[in-house]
Amino acid sequence: MSMSKVAVNFYDKISALEREVQKLKTQAFFALPSRSASELYPMKEITRALKRTRDNIWRSRYAKKSARVS
Repeated sequence: MSMSKVAVNFYDKISALEREVQKLKTQAFFALPSRSASELYPMKEITRALKRTRDNIWRSRYAKKSARVS
């Protein structure tokens, strides 16, 4: 399997995990008892953190390797 296919596969898995986390957060939000909104993490911050993590993993593991291969 070429490095680009591995990278695409890894990226797809991270994206799927991100979607699953989003679904779980939504389910948890509606399952919580009534609370003030200040106690909950902002959804945009969590999403941004996940995207940053995914991009950092991509850069640290695969971007350098794919640059060497191509």
